[in-house]
Parts: sequence; structure tokens; C-alpha cells
Amino acid sequence: MSGLYEFDDKPENFRAWQSSLTNAVAEVQLTATQELDLMTKWLGKESGEQMRCIRAVHANNANSLSHARRGRDCYAAPEIIEQSLFQRLDSFPRIAAKDQT
Repeated sequence: MSGLYEFDDKPENFRAWQSSLTNAVAEVQLTATQELDLMTKWLGKESGEQMRCIRAVHANNANSLSHARRGRDCYAAPEIIEQSLFQRLDSFPRIAAKDQT
């Protein structure tokens, strides 16, 4: 579990975070509920809140992990990652000719 870190709620970093979670889970035998608990613990503020809502809705469902995977689509979808990257580009400071060093 030492390779885990908290997800920063940035879609472009989700796949790396998910990979570290998958590697950590592969080392131990966890039930779906335990994996969901671990995932929720290491999610960021916004993503963790979404996962807690999904978990609350599907509390009695034995296959709650499949619902959690559906919740991950908020960060892993290519169009969400693209939107996040374009927002970062738009917020990058403009460089003018007079800014040469």
C-alpha cells in the first residue's frame, strides 16, 4: 500500500492513480466492499464525495464495485481529459514579444 497516493481530482492524472490502486489491490485479496473502501480512502475531496454517494445508493448490492467503476467514468473518459487539458492551455499565461529575456 506504500505506492498509493491521494487522487488530486484532475482527470489527466486519474489513469496513473488508478494504476497505482490496481497494483496495490493486486498484492492482496480484497472483497469488492474492501476494495471500494480503499478506493474511497485514497480519492480526492470531490471524487471521494461522488464515490460516497454511489456507495450509499448501492449499499445493499453485493456487486457494488461495478457501480463504483461507473462512477470513475467522470474522470477517465477521453472527452473529460481533453476538456481538462484544454482548460489548462486556456489558463496558461500569454507570452508577448516584449516578454523576451
